Amino acid sequence: MRHLGCTILIHKHWGTPNQQTTEARGLKNSEKNRPNNVMFQFPEAMEIQAGDILQQKGARDLWRVTDVEDQIHGDVYVSFEAKVVKFSGSADRPTSSRSHVIVQGSVYGGIQLDSPHATQNVSVQVLQIDENLRHLRELLQKATIPELDKEEAGHALDRISQLSRKERSPDVVSKLKEKLDLVKTTFAVAKDIATTAAPYIAAIAQAFS
Repeated sequence: MRHLGCTILIHKHWGTPNQQTTEARGLKNSEKNRPNNVMFQFPEAMEIQAGDILQQKGARDLWRVTDVEDQIHGDVYVSFEAKVVKFSGSADRPTSSRSHVIVQGSVYGGIQLDSPHATQNVSVQVLQIDENLRHLRELLQKATIPELDKEEAGHALDRISQLSRKERSPDVVSKLKEKLDLVKTTFAVAKDIATTAAPYIAAIAQAFS
């Protein structure tokens, strides 16, 4: 594996200010006769958990970890496996230009560039929040919880999306945290997906802190 593999980038807290990236030698593989069941294999145990993002160095495709497993034959440790699914989006590198703007969310209205009379600072996180909300909605549909709880959590996610587009006044932030606490409580009960949902909830909370 060390000889045939490649460098794997391990992204933790993807899309948040606390994002961290480390490198390890590993192998991108798939189950026999199941090419869509992708996994990353490492020759030794790794600090990787569900919700982390993996990427082959030099590639644009991103993969979200759904489960991890130690492969042991007899009493011999064989490998560490991280099962993954394709993560929407790609790791495109921004190109340089004289007027360089990185937008991480939806922008309502125009953005001024190269204006000698005005300076416009745009700090938008809505797109990343919406991406995390989308993943939470998908997980919510799979959760083994009462339908009424799913419905309430779904309404809370919709409200978070709406409030995230408003000016961050104390009242708005307070209401956002209230809705996010409801979502967090709901997913905490859904033991089957609580671990997977946690990074997305943490990322949204970080955006409002």
